[in-house]
Amino acid sequence: MKRKTLVVTGSSSGIGYAIAKYFTQEGHRVFGLSRSKPKQAYDWQQLEVDLSKEADINQVFEALKKETEFIDVWINCAGMGYAGALEESSLAEMTYLFQVNLFGPMALIKGALPFLRKSEDPRILNIGSVASEITIPFQTLYSMSKSAMMRMTEGLRMELKPEGIQVTTILPGDTKTPFTKNRKLLTKKISPYYDRANRSVKKMAKDEEKGMPVHAVVHLVSKQVRKKKMPVYKTVGLKNKAFVLLAHVLPSTLREKLIYKIYAS
Repeated sequence: MKRKTLVVTGSSSGIGYAIAKYFTQEGHRVFGLSRSKPKQAYDWQQLEVDLSKEADINQVFEALKKETEFIDVWINCAGMGYAGALEESSLAEMTYLFQVNLFGPMALIKGALPFLRKSEDPRILNIGSVASEITIPFQTLYSMSKSAMMRMTEGLRMELKPEGIQVTTILPGDTKTPFTKNRKLLTKKISPYYDRANRSVKKMAKDEEKGMPVHAVVHLVSKQVRKKKMPVYKTVGLKNKAFVLLAHVLPSTLREKLIYKIYAS
């Protein structure tokens, strides 16, 4: 593959770090974006940005203008999660999560488009989640934000198609990353939801600890960067593909019953 210039958000840890490391080792030029520097060793150019701050986002593009005229691949990996009952989630918490998981990435894409238009093969990859297709109770905010990212991607694909800018969503499922320990439980012990919410989060954490290795996501991302034509979305792993397929074909009441038993009972 011809040497490319890539930007990877969320590059300080987890999936973003692994993707940035992989493409750097493959000989590509990589810019990493995150709120803090990686704690592990890295050898790409790292820029700091807080996705909840418009000034930070603007400064990133001022910095990129000094370093490159074009970007071939933009990969949105940055994201965060809250757990807890919707009723007990404050407006500030809801707003912050959507800023990091949706509005920030959209603002970055808007800023990146002038750079992407100068590429011979421009691509945008948004790291979504199987939770966009299967709503997880007590992580409903996260599912909402990832579902919105999926819809954003679909709209961008059609709007940018005449310019040859390809856009796709990658859907990982349970993946072993620091995301698990960083998830914050909003529901307090005095809440009537607490026992159920706590069980739900522990179940999710256990699944993630036993989940797929991060290199499975990296491998799929690499394939999409190389592929001639990217699909609307691509799910990571056969098990997750089966879950997404079932979510689309099962009657809604049966789907809800199964998810409720696993995550909400």
